[in-house]
Amino acid sequence: MSDSRRRWGKLRRLPSGRWQASFVVSGNRYFALDTFEDQDAGAGWLAHVRDDIELAARRREPWEMPNDVRLSGAPHRDLPTPTSSPAAPAASGELTLRRFASQWVSENSDLRPGTRERYSRLIRRQILNIVVRHPKTEQRRSWDETRPGLGDVPVSELTASVVESWWADLPKDHRRSADAAYQLLKSMLATAVKRGLLSSNPCDVRGAGKPSAVRHAELLEPTDVIAIADAIRPPRLRALVLIGGFCGLRSGELRALRAKDLDLDSQRPVIRVRRGVTRVGSKLVEGPPKTAAGIRDVPVPAALIVDLHLHVEVYCDVVTSSAVTSSDRNPLLFPGNNGGCMTESELRRAWVRATEQTGHEGAWVHDLRKSAMTLSALSGASVRELQTLAGHVDAATSMRYQQLAQGHLLEVTDRTSQAIARAMGETVAEQIGGASDDTLRQILKLLQG
Repeated sequence: MSDSRRRWGKLRRLPSGRWQASFVVSGNRYFALDTFEDQDAGAGWLAHVRDDIELAARRREPWEMPNDVRLSGAPHRDLPTPTSSPAAPAASGELTLRRFASQWVSENSDLRPGTRERYSRLIRRQILNIVVRHPKTEQRRSWDETRPGLGDVPVSELTASVVESWWADLPKDHRRSADAAYQLLKSMLATAVKRGLLSSNPCDVRGAGKPSAVRHAELLEPTDVIAIADAIRPPRLRALVLIGGFCGLRSGELRALRAKDLDLDSQRPVIRVRRGVTRVGSKLVEGPPKTAAGIRDVPVPAALIVDLHLHVEVYCDVVTSSAVTSSDRNPLLFPGNNGGCMTESELRRAWVRATEQTGHEGAWVHDLRKSAMTLSALSGASVRELQTLAGHVDAATSMRYQQLAQGHLLEVTDRTSQAIARAMGETVAEQIGGASDDTLRQILKLLQG
């Protein structure tokens, strides 16, 4: 194992090739809960932690260990404590938002790991403290002392004007993230109201927290899906595009599929969706699908059976011996380059190259799912059937695809009408070849209007 030290903190390369980050505060060594894919990712994490510690020191406050840090059992003194002044003891009894937020996240034990990690990041970087881009590099993030956030404000003193001031200071370069932070703060303070800590919820900023404008999805025709599937490299991802474009699985569900999730030989071939993969910190985690409704059996169109059989035969060496591990007996359908679950970025790189090659630049992987559901709606699927196919909890979400289908059907009808009008115009022109140009223009205008 090789060690790589920085001016502050320590990065160690593990036998797996991943990197472990640690640091020392007040004689105790702390470790990141997760390991990192590369050295730069670990160094960036250490930089964020150091900023947090130094900010607490400047405010003469105790540093509170965040959720993505664990304390080692034995104290160490090989690195100096990075504080410019001694931390003051904790203030007396008032419940600050920092403490309340930590309690709130801990008490919501039913949060999925990815959701918990995302909430913790929003709380740490946008609610308790405000993080801005470094003015020189535009990449390294740091605390902005002129915009301290809400971490040290007592919950009882959170008023509408305080929240409005925080919202005004919050950078809006990533508006969706800012809106998500506002909605999260509003949810936490709703809990504070229920507990009698506040008389009313102070989150009442006009225009804040509203969902961002929905991106217009590119509806891929079946021929488009097949063209992208044929173009994507490596070729083992062809079946992934076909399943995504015609069965409508989520990206995380596709990347977690295993060979025995395909039941292709029964009278009603299905794909058993039982798990998904998501990123938690720097680690990919396999778990249940996004919602309880996500556990489902998705029918496979008969036209895909041969392709999927061929994929399993060529790329999945399914071992039946009891002497091998369960993962060998049920391998991933679409493993990543390292043999484990494929990362989102790995799939995205392959997808971008294929869509650029086929003239669909700007299309997202998620557009496969939308196109599959829209195709099902065009084929006559009801809202309830779409809800089951997509694994949606809320029928309102599935209704979007019917609306998309109606809009798409209107576009198809318009194109058909234009083709008919052109054809009819040519026929009429032949029949009335002796008519004047003005008469012909009037007839064509009536036909095409």
